[in-house]
Amino acid sequence: GDLKNYIFKAGLKGKPWPLTSVEDVTRQQGLDLFYDSAGRLATIQQRLEKRRLSLQYTIHNQIHRVSLSVPDKKSVVLASYDYDTKGRLVAAYDALGHVDRYNYDDNNQMIEEHRKSGGVFSFKFDPQGRCIKTSGQGRYDEKRLKFFDLMGYSTVTDSRDMTTQYHWEPSGQVTSEIDPLGRTKQTEYDDEGRIIAEIAPNGGKTSYEYDEWGNRCQITDPLGNTVAIEYNHFHLPVTLTDPAGKMWQR
Repeated sequence: GDLKNYIFKAGLKGKPWPLTSVEDVTRQQGLDLFYDSAGRLATIQQRLEKRRLSLQYTIHNQIHRVSLSVPDKKSVVLASYDYDTKGRLVAAYDALGHVDRYNYDDNNQMIEEHRKSGGVFSFKFDPQGRCIKTSGQGRYDEKRLKFFDLMGYSTVTDSRDMTTQYHWEPSGQVTSEIDPLGRTKQTEYDDEGRIIAEIAPNGGKTSYEYDEWGNRCQITDPLGNTVAIEYNHFHLPVTLTDPAGKMWQR
């Protein structure tokens, strides 16, 4: 793969060092990052092309505007954001000025989303702050959720009154999913919380193994076919061996 260098500005001991550049081995191509007096990321600039993204902030350190500057051309606003007095995002504008708007309840939970396409979605929550209903206009893409904490499962019912059931561990990991037709998909985890097997409704089992660094290094399908993957020290895949034993390198 391509080798990249990450350059940081040395700071005080025990404090984060800001990233100032990402460059290739020639040091000719790269991105340079600049910060304002408050330590906020202010500009990202391409080293060769000189194209530049500029970020502006509100007095409360929230991103207000993102602009693109190209040499010899007028700066263009790509996105801008408005917030209410409580710091909640209430409007997001794209480069053409089209806007998505958001409304909240007294618990700072988003209860309405007005999309630039014209669609309106609403959300309802239980006393624990969990979403229990989401729906577009006219019940479009409606979902109704119920939680059965003591029994360790929850249900999701759609606008056609079809219900899917999810069983989960105390950690929140879903171990089985039962669809509206009663078909069950199971998921198994290791002690690190990683998926080690997925069992389809027909009983077919796909297994996963991991190397010492936590990379998924082997996948075995229900027929016993195995794909093996090796990674470099950046956790990027560099070698793949297919079920026929052929090796692919990157």
